[in-house]
Amino acid sequence: MTTWIGSKAQNCFHYVASFVNFFDLLQHASKAQMDSEYDLTKDYPAVPNGAYTAMPECEMSNQDAEKVYTEEELINNYGFELIDWDGFEAVPLVDVNDCVYAVLAGQPNDPKYLKAADDAFWPLLKREKRQTFNIGYTYGIGNQVPSKQDNKSYNAMLDRFIQNPAIQCLMTYGSASVQLWAPQLYGYMDTYLQWLYNKLKISELPLSSVFPSMAFNFGGKVRTIKHCDVMNLLFGWCSIIAPGQFNPDHSAKFILWEAKLII
Repeated sequence: MTTWIGSKAQNCFHYVASFVNFFDLLQHASKAQMDSEYDLTKDYPAVPNGAYTAMPECEMSNQDAEKVYTEEELINNYGFELIDWDGFEAVPLVDVNDCVYAVLAGQPNDPKYLKAADDAFWPLLKREKRQTFNIGYTYGIGNQVPSKQDNKSYNAMLDRFIQNPAIQCLMTYGSASVQLWAPQLYGYMDTYLQWLYNKLKISELPLSSVFPSMAFNFGGKVRTIKHCDVMNLLFGWCSIIAPGQFNPDHSAKFILWEAKLII
């Protein structure tokens, strides 16, 4: 297995030295997992031939997809459970079959990580207009081969953005967390992504990450609608990071619809 973490982390070592230290990550791992009645096998979406992505019909496109919910409404009317997480301790979420389907990955025991998260926040906030940009490579519907996502007149700005050392560090930490909690999955993703980049003759890795593509939400008070990422690797994981300073008791809730959890 090839590892990108060590070489990529050197570029942001002055921000977060502990990115290259998995023992530090393990120290923040909770000794107790968070069990639930959720059954991952019953919610697995339909797949096309090849089973790399989900069928488009699994997309949550019902009429209330863009509805804004209150915490009380989700708990009282939809049976959700509120998880009061401190944002530091890493906690695996486990279903009824003892399968880890998600991890609250926490953060390294290093104040430089907070600086990286804060530094990454301001470039995102500077754009008054709320916009989402997808960066990296994708295998979109109708494409014969993977291609780099084209953001037209924003390409130059986004290329500068992903070279920001703080952004590089957060992406590196996301990959490090996958490597720690799902090493076999990480090995699969890394091996085939390296093969793909070689096949496409890509010499410069677009992201400091084992993920070939990422979405960045610009603007203040960003939120997402209820959705299913059908173009992701079906059995893969995502890395979701909320940079900046905020009070999680009042904002930035993360909702897992199938598991009926509010983080």
